[in-house]
Amino acid sequence: PSLSFYREFFADVLPQLQARIPEETNSDNLIEVLAEWGGDVDTAERKYRETVEWRKTYLPVPRDEVQLSIDTGKFTFHGFDKVGRGVVYFRTRLHDPKKFTPQETLRHAVYNYELLLDRLAKEGRTIRVS
Repeated sequence: PSLSFYREFFADVLPQLQARIPEETNSDNLIEVLAEWGGDVDTAERKYRETVEWRKTYLPVPRDEVQLSIDTGKFTFHGFDKVGRGVVYFRTRLHDPKKFTPQETLRHAVYNYELLLDRLAKEGRTIRVS
């Protein structure tokens, strides 16, 4: 379902979540959390707060932390698809699991995702649930 579907579907519980999380001014973010947790306001609030705390702890990923992984070229940005989503290729042949742990590779993927978000923001675009 689309974001507009969820806006309508959760119109009755969105104000409850907004009252609990007044610092989040983008109602679309709250709609996405409600959709993820099936409209359960208690769980949505808890998961939202856990995510914010996780982001404060682990993000942003410093470039120097993933520089060795970047140098492999295993992740490559390839523009946008027809609906405007960023496309990043992971070239497995360039990944050496003996040199990089799964956690290091995941950090590199998150680093790329952050770069994509920054690029979209600079271009005035946003990521939408589709």
